[in-house]
Amino acid sequence: MQAALRSKVLDDLRERISRIEGPTDRGPAVPGQSTGFEALNCLLAQRGLKPGTLIEWQSGSEGSGTGSLALRVAGHLLREEGICVVIDCWGEFYPPGMRALGIPLERTVIVRPRPGMTAWWAWEQSLRCPGVVLTLGWAETIDDRVYRRLQLAVEAGGGLGFLLRPAACRAATSWAATRLAVEALPSAATGRRVRVTLLRGRSEARQNFVELELNDEAGDVSVAAELADPTPPGGARSR
Repeated sequence: MQAALRSKVLDDLRERISRIEGPTDRGPAVPGQSTGFEALNCLLAQRGLKPGTLIEWQSGSEGSGTGSLALRVAGHLLREEGICVVIDCWGEFYPPGMRALGIPLERTVIVRPRPGMTAWWAWEQSLRCPGVVLTLGWAETIDDRVYRRLQLAVEAGGGLGFLLRPAACRAATSWAATRLAVEALPSAATGRRVRVTLLRGRSEARQNFVELELNDEAGDVSVAAELADPTPPGGARSR
């Protein structure tokens, strides 16, 4: 009886530690999927996004460029094949704007469930589907058990999950393998300027952030001038 109780206590402690640390890499290291932007790749483990994981894009403030940057990355991931599922509970995603940022609408499914468990069910089913390359949507408050189910679902499906979240969620428990904070900076005349900080995830770069300029008219992303050569030790990293 005591041995069984001790085993249960240990299992509970392991689960709590896992919640705090988040998911860990298992198996051999494989190259990540490119974001389409070399400077951003340099910030990430395996120089890209690991398939079968959740990615948090945390917005520092309204209009920070978080959604635009995430959609540009999504457009690159979907450039050749695969389905994108957008979970849009509040009707905030505008299809023509998504197309302008590179999202192929002919391979995009927009689901508009009611907020709550119906929405989380839609997330889970989409993440589990092998044909879905990316599931994307705004996600504010997430119950820890629900978050864990999403992580298990994306591992089973092998795609990626982009959760766009407010900065207020930064202290909350997360099962995302990668957490990125996007904050607006004083902008240049040609577009918006943002700082992307790696909050969770390994990186070989000398610093845990990169500053980018988003040109909304051209749909382009470039490194801010003073950070145009964020070369880590051992080789060239950025163009």
